[in-house]
Amino acid sequence: MSQRPLFARLILWRGNAPTIAASCIALILLRFGPGWQPWGILLAGLLVGTAIAGCFVLNSKHTGRVEILVAQLMRVNHKLNGEIQERARIETELAGARDEALELSRLKSQFLATMSHEIRTPMNGIIGMTDLLLDTGLTEEQREYADAARRCSGSLMEIIDDILDFAKIEACTLKLQRREFETRGILDGVLDLLKTRAEEKGLKLTRDLSSELPESVIGDPGRLRQMLIILIGNAIKFTERGEVFVEAKPAEWGEASVTLRVDVHDTGIGISPEQQDRLFQSFYQTDGSATRKYGGAGLGLAICKQLAELMDGKIEIESQLGKGSTFHLTVRMGLPVKDHSQGLTGLAQWTGASPVLESVEK
Repeated sequence: MSQRPLFARLILWRGNAPTIAASCIALILLRFGPGWQPWGILLAGLLVGTAIAGCFVLNSKHTGRVEILVAQLMRVNHKLNGEIQERARIETELAGARDEALELSRLKSQFLATMSHEIRTPMNGIIGMTDLLLDTGLTEEQREYADAARRCSGSLMEIIDDILDFAKIEACTLKLQRREFETRGILDGVLDLLKTRAEEKGLKLTRDLSSELPESVIGDPGRLRQMLIILIGNAIKFTERGEVFVEAKPAEWGEASVTLRVDVHDTGIGISPEQQDRLFQSFYQTDGSATRKYGGAGLGLAICKQLAELMDGKIEIESQLGKGSTFHLTVRMGLPVKDHSQGLTGLAQWTGASPVLESVEK
């Protein structure tokens, strides 16, 4: 017979306690009773016999109950072991699926980056040769065709650049520069660049650059310019009449940094609350008709959002369908400090949250 568990033996001992006590009383009477009379021996024998019989009865009764409990516990334990093994199998499969998804995402980003570079090379040749063609003596009709080819190739190059930037951001290989540049120079340059595009649509492009803006800041001027071109360019693209108003000011000053805020207001088509929730997703367009009418790959705002986050900032939108939109962009920039002892301009000891930073350029 297999040895019972400890708790089973304890249950049996507790159930047989009365009969064990009776056996002890009989032994005491037998040892310390009045002499060794036969009736005393007979009484002790009866008590001992009764105790032994009781032990057999109770032991049999409790043994049956304990065996039932042990069987139930074994079934529950077997079921739990099966569930634990199943959960371990599922966790292993999920970990494998996660690793596979990460690898696929990496390969996709690598493919996009490679293809963008491969497409960019011949496109640069097309744009360059078209520019040379426009500098030659062309008839009016030929110049019209060449101008159209130049505009289309430029638009295609913008899409290629967006895809390349998107791939770099997803692959965490985008490098942000840190160098000193003029704050107003970047803002005025973008507005002057897009002024012609607004005038072609009969729109007013106005600005309000706060006098509190720092003269110069430290950051990546190219990426800041890119975000401004995306936001202001979209405002012009989706506005048929009215104006586009750009406002820039410092939002928060730090010990060695400043948070710049740029608000872009337009009187365009507006965006519904349902569309606003998905507006910053990659390749998202508000609807199919907008894609056909205005063009674009739906990557501009997604890139803008991720660039803003890399610069410790964010981008938000306020819009009402049919009444226009306002985009709020904030980015954190370092502040330059003057080293009077050496007569040189030093860089403030500030480090942004960018994952990769290039060496400082002056």
